[in-house]
Amino acid sequence: IPIALVMITGNIDQSVGAIMGFTATAMGMMMKYMGFGIVPTVLIGIAIGMLSGAINGALVAYMKLPGIVVTVGSNTMFR
Repeated sequence: IPIALVMITGNIDQSVGAIMGFTATAMGMMMKYMGFGIVPTVLIGIAIGMLSGAINGALVAYMKLPGIVVTVGSNTMFR
């Protein structure tokens, strides 16, 4: 549903896959190397995804940057 809202507004988010990959890697490292349990890892993973989406949204909404530029930049950064 969130990606549908982005597309309805005439934008497209190119960074979804990269953010998912980064978040999954971070969650795996938290569980394997830091000994976190499943619940804290999932909560932190959700927070990472929300924070990165909020940063993208703030750059588009408040700095008036084109959405495609912001999300392609985020895609590159999170890879």
